[in-house]
Amino acid sequence: MALLLSAQRAAKAFENFRLSKFAKNEVPGNYVHPEQVRDRKAVQDTQRKSITAQLRKLPKTDPRNAGVTITFPTAKLDEVRKHLPGVSENGGEVKLDALLAYLGARMNGRKFYARGNSTLQRLTTSLAARAQAKAMIERVKKGPPHAHLATKKGGSKP
Repeated sequence: MALLLSAQRAAKAFENFRLSKFAKNEVPGNYVHPEQVRDRKAVQDTQRKSITAQLRKLPKTDPRNAGVTITFPTAKLDEVRKHLPGVSENGGEVKLDALLAYLGARMNGRKFYARGNSTLQRLTTSLAARAQAKAMIERVKKGPPHAHLATKKGGSKP
């Protein structure tokens, strides 16, 4: 009897189970069936529908973050004010062109961090990875440290 009840509970628990990425009869709007992946028109139509739906939603959507927070040491406030007019101790308004010029001159791929915006996070991660890759390539090009002191087999110097 207990075995029958257990089997019935298991059957009920798994009655809606499907070995699929998506819930029953629900696929995301940007889904392209594997049989249609090579059909450019099907892919373009799906993308067009998805983009159009997002564009229709855009005017009704409030931005999550209407501003950007910039932090720097208070000792550098005068220097920052010189490059970014409008900055004050408690906020202010800065033109985007001036901000990008200021940041661009001081950015080397390792000092610019973003939190909250996945696109910015991806870009900063990419910049950091590129900087690390360049550094590794340079180290490989220069060779191992003290390579000029290496000896051949037998113990004699080249």
